[in-house]
This record gives sequence, C-alpha cells and structure tokens, in this order.
Amino acid sequence: MAYQIVQIYYPCNGKLKEEYQIIDYKKNGLHRCWHKNGISASKTNFINNKPHGLSTRFDEQGEIEYQAEFNNGLLDGKTIYYYKDKKQRVESQYRDNVLHGFVKVFKEDELVEESLYRDGVLITKSFFIDKATYKCQKFTKAGNLISEVTFKNMKKNGKGVYYRSENYRMEMEFKDDVLHGKSRVFIDDKLREEKTFENGVEIRELRSRL
Repeated sequence: MAYQIVQIYYPCNGKLKEEYQIIDYKKNGLHRCWHKNGISASKTNFINNKPHGLSTRFDEQGEIEYQAEFNNGLLDGKTIYYYKDKKQRVESQYRDNVLHGFVKVFKEDELVEESLYRDGVLITKSFFIDKATYKCQKFTKAGNLISEVTFKNMKKNGKGVYYRSENYRMEMEFKDDVLHGKSRVFIDDKLREEKTFENGVEIRELRSRL
C-alpha cells in the first residue's frame, strides 16, 4: 500500500496552505486548507479522490461560511450557507447532486423564502410576508407558473391567480379558504367574466361578449 502525506505552503510567507494524504495513489482522508493568516479555510473528507461526508468552509476570521454533505463525490443531504453571525442564510437539500427537498432562505433569523424541489425541478416557491402570511407559487415541470395564492394561518386569504394557458387566467379572492369577493376570468388580458361571492356563495355574475 502506497502512502504519502502532501503539504503545500504559501510562497509569500511559508505558512501551510493545504494538507492531505494519498493512499494507493488516491486522495483519502481529511483534506485541510488554511488561509494566508493561518486560520483554517476548509475541511473535507475524501474517499478515492471524491468528497465523502461533511465538508466545511471558513472565512479568514475562522467563522463558518458553508457546510455540505457529500456521498461519493456528489452533493447528497443538507447544504447550508451562513451569515457572519453563524446564523443560517440558505439551507438546501440535495440528492445525487441535484436539488431535492426544501430550499430555505433566512434573513435575521426569520424564514423569508421556501422552495420545494423534486429531482432538480422546482415545484413550489413561497414568499413569507410575516410568520402567518405567505404567497405560494406553483409550477409545471417545464417551469411555467400555474398559480399564485396568498395564505394566512394555512388558509387561502386574499388574492389567488390561476393560469390555465398563456392567454387564460383566473383571479379570485378568498377568505379562510372560501371564495369571498371578486372572481374574474381574463382571456388575452381582457375581462370576460366576473362573479361576486360572499362566504362561498355567489351573489352576482357579469359576462362580457367575446
């Protein structure tokens, strides 16, 4: 079994830049890197030249910037980017090197955006207005927008827009998951039908000539 420890130094100051080990002519074990100031820059485990397990990256002050889980060279599991104060900035789920699961975006410790992926395809994206209110978009596999609906306390509240084709859309108003207010149909951006609802009951209808 061939075994070698490789160390690479910064030519400007002679400090250690990288260190890893070669077993049977392949990188195996922990690969460590350092910034020019001697602070740890990254730690990644390798098996047969491929990242495997947890990989962590640090800034020049030693604060964590990024963590990712690898499986045989592919992103597989959770990936997290951090703010300077160590709070999460973006958290993503991967499977076989493509997004699979939730991608969450945080600002000042609050969730502001959440997307759901299946095998790299965007399914839904939600934008949080506050802890109880968010706007949810749904997409086709081709990436076309299907709907955009506002939720409050996990129920449809406010405006909902549904796209049936490029030139056909429906705009509806909801209150606690039932139609309440105007419901409109647009074709080629022209109003073709309008209904008024109160607590789910239709109370008025207007139609436009095509």
